[in-house]
Amino acid sequence: MPAFELLELYPSPWSERVRWALEAKGLAFARHAVAVRMPAEDPVPRQAGEADLARTTGQRTVPVLYADGTVIGDSTAALDWLETAHPTPALLPEGPLARAQVRAFETMATETLAPAARLVMIGKFKALGLQPLADHFAQKYGWSESAQVAADRLLRTLLLDLAAAVAAAPH
Repeated sequence: MPAFELLELYPSPWSERVRWALEAKGLAFARHAVAVRMPAEDPVPRQAGEADLARTTGQRTVPVLYADGTVIGDSTAALDWLETAHPTPALLPEGPLARAQVRAFETMATETLAPAARLVMIGKFKALGLQPLADHFAQKYGWSESAQVAADRLLRTLLLDLAAAVAAAPH
């Protein structure tokens, strides 16, 4: 049995970043999907096993990393734990300026780009008529047509700048 288990939700970018870090460090791990299910009799999607997840891990969201007997919720906390406990290969540069830049890009990606992309995705779900999923997520994440337009504009600007900034960076 691997020393690491990852409870994840596909296509969560937060789950993906923990998976990528485990793979980059060459650590064997087991993946366990936490699915979104929508029973026909229940018009509101619910995360399968959410109550069990909270009871067994203390977390209500994924990813959750079981690492050497430790339960770590939140992708940033999991990455920090992995970098400390398994420093080779390093995912962050040594120098303080380069490390701060990588952390700033990481924060931009997780706190700005991913939520903006989610708003755009919700708009696409609504356009495709994927109900009740689209309406549920629209309400949950504050989607509106104006929020989607603003998010799309933000993504187009930031992604071009970010791509140019990291084009030659090793991290």
